[in-house]
Amino acid sequence: MLRSSKTREDAKKYLMTGKNKNVEIKDKKLLKIAQTFSFTEKQADAILDMRLYRLIGLEINDLNNEYKNTLSKIKEYKSILKDKEKANKIIIDDVLRIKKEYGKPRRTQIEDIDEIVIEEEKPIAQDVIYAQDKFGYAKTIDVSLYEKNKEIVETENQYVFDCSTEDRVIIFGSSGNMYQIKVDKVPLKKIKDKGKPIDNMSKFQSSTENIVGVYTDKGILDAYLFFVTKNGMIKLVDTIEYQTSNSKVVATKLNNDDEVIKVLLCYADKDIVIRTNDNYFLRLDPNEIPLLKRATKGVKGIKLSNGSFVIDAVLLDDDTNVNVNDKNYNLNKNVSRSKRMTKGVKIK
Repeated sequence: MLRSSKTREDAKKYLMTGKNKNVEIKDKKLLKIAQTFSFTEKQADAILDMRLYRLIGLEINDLNNEYKNTLSKIKEYKSILKDKEKANKIIIDDVLRIKKEYGKPRRTQIEDIDEIVIEEEKPIAQDVIYAQDKFGYAKTIDVSLYEKNKEIVETENQYVFDCSTEDRVIIFGSSGNMYQIKVDKVPLKKIKDKGKPIDNMSKFQSSTENIVGVYTDKGILDAYLFFVTKNGMIKLVDTIEYQTSNSKVVATKLNNDDEVIKVLLCYADKDIVIRTNDNYFLRLDPNEIPLLKRATKGVKGIKLSNGSFVIDAVLLDDDTNVNVNDKNYNLNKNVSRSKRMTKGVKIK
C-alpha cells in the first residue's frame, strides 16, 4: 500500500479507511488484506512516522536521486585521492579562502625578538618505588631507602613495584574503569610517612568502588590483562588497548549486577586460579582464555552454584598457597587444570 501511494496523505487515508482511489494495489491477495485497514488517525500517523513512509512513490524518487548524488560524490572523491595535483589545488584554494575570510593584519609589534630566549628544563627521570597500602594511600620511595627497608615496605603496603617518574600508574576499579596517575605527581616520602589518597590524585572514588589491580603503563607492555568478575565472566585483553593519556577510560564492560574482582597481568607460562566464596578453585590454562577487545563483557569462565560468586584470582607459582578454614593449601599441588565453564575443585 505504501509503495503504491504517491503522497503521505494518500497513504494515511488508506490506513484509516482501507480504500483510496489514488492508491492502486495490483496484487489481489494484498488488496484484500489492505481493504481491512481501519487504523485510527493517531495509529496511522505513528506508522507513517516510522521509516516506512519512505516507501511511498515520491520518497523512492528522492532516495534514488540521493543515491545517484552519492555515487557522483564518491567518483569525485576518488578522482581527488588519485590525483595529487588536484588534491593540492583544493587544499591551496581552501587555505586562500580562509585567509581572505578570516585574515587580519597584526595589531601589535614584537620588538627585540632575537634577545628573547625561552628554555624549558625537562625534568630528569628518576627511578623510584611505588607503594600503596590497602586503604588507597600512595607514595614513592627512594630506591636505596627501599632496599634497606624492603620487608617493612612490602608488609605495610598492598602494591609495591619499581617505576620511573616518567611513568604512569594505572589503577583498575571494580566498576570496570581504569584510572591513571603520573608517577611524578605521587609524593616522595620516607618509609614511615603516610602517602596521599589516590582519590585526590585521580578520578577514582574509593567510596563507590574497590581497587582490583595496580600497575604501571610501562609494566604492562608485552603482556595481557586478565579480567574476572563476580559473576564469573573472564577475558584477556591486549595491553596496547590501555595505552592512553586519558585520566579515566572504560577498562571493560559489565552487566548491571556485576563487578570486576581482579585484574591480573597474564603470561603464557603461568596458569590462573579463580576462587569462589564456597571454596571452589578453578585452574585455567591462559591459552584457553579468549582474547577479546576492551569494550566487551567477556565469556563465562567458571560454573557457579546458586548463591556463589567469585572472590579472588591469582597467578599460579610453585609456592602459591591459600588459606581455607585455617589450613594452608598449595594450589599447584591441590588444584589440577580444568576446562572453562566447569566448577573446578572443592577445597574443604
